[in-house]
Amino acid sequence: MGMDIKYKLGYFLEHGLLPKMFFNDKGKFVNALLSDKGFLYRIAGRLYSEENALNPYHQEDFSVMSEAVSDEVMMIDIRFPEPEYEPLCYHAYLFYDKAFENTGYFCIEKAGSVSGDSPFICSWTPEGKHVNYGTCTLDENENINRCKAVYLASGKKA
Repeated sequence: MGMDIKYKLGYFLEHGLLPKMFFNDKGKFVNALLSDKGFLYRIAGRLYSEENALNPYHQEDFSVMSEAVSDEVMMIDIRFPEPEYEPLCYHAYLFYDKAFENTGYFCIEKAGSVSGDSPFICSWTPEGKHVNYGTCTLDENENINRCKAVYLASGKKA
């Protein structure tokens, strides 16, 4: 399977479809992520099927974990299959309050040799704007804390 299809479908999933599903249907999307272990794998499978291609991934290649940031704010950590191409994602971190009024969708994106191979922390806004917060490491706790700080600094209440 060539780079083209994996890049195209991976990018669409991580940077297009999932942020849109999160921002447009917050509660239902979060519930599906947390209650259905095969949810992301099946979405990927549907995308590959629509392209008449075999899904190269397994259900275990995707994982979803949830944790409380505070009494009011939750975070979901989505782990994607190991990204082969820039700017596919290692993780997406979704932040939301109990009323789903304040939300954030952050990604840890693979970088290429131009950036010295350091990944980036980026986010998507509900309006579809991509924001880059600079390079990071692959230290998950550090990345979660940086995303949390950006989310909280943007006026979101914890």
